[in-house]
Amino acid sequence: MNYRFRFQAALLAAVAASACANAPDADPGGAPDDAALAASGAALGGGPPCPDVDADGVCDDADDLCPGSTIPEGFLANALKTHHHALVDGDVVFDAKAPAGGVEASKFTLEDTRGCTCEQIMDLLDVGPADRAGGCSEGMMRLIARAGCSTPACEKP
Repeated sequence: MNYRFRFQAALLAAVAASACANAPDADPGGAPDDAALAASGAALGGGPPCPDVDADGVCDDADDLCPGSTIPEGFLANALKTHHHALVDGDVVFDAKAPAGGVEASKFTLEDTRGCTCEQIMDLLDVGPADRAGGCSEGMMRLIARAGCSTPACEKP
């Protein structure tokens, strides 16, 4: 299955849709909605005010590739495969199954994945039902993290 090709096409479509959806505000003041501003930064304990309706810690403008994130996801911690990732508790840090068993904090966050949960990443990559069990693989996570990267250091595995 060629996830990279499918993801690149999906990423281009999502970025184009995001740009259209985030056109300038039509109201006279142009100010963002107060509820969205209040939600922004709540997941990360502050930060610059910006609309973040799904409270994933990623601004809803062009930064959030996957609006409507649900945290935690539908994965159970004990169902994760080794070296697979998902949001199994209520924070913005992915959880991963360690080789020795047990679940630990992953090196990936929602900021790294541009606001995409594992389930949303699988949707972007058009992953079939048989490959969805157990969470997102390291390769899937790196692929989407690199897509949002703007420095050469992100290209390293």
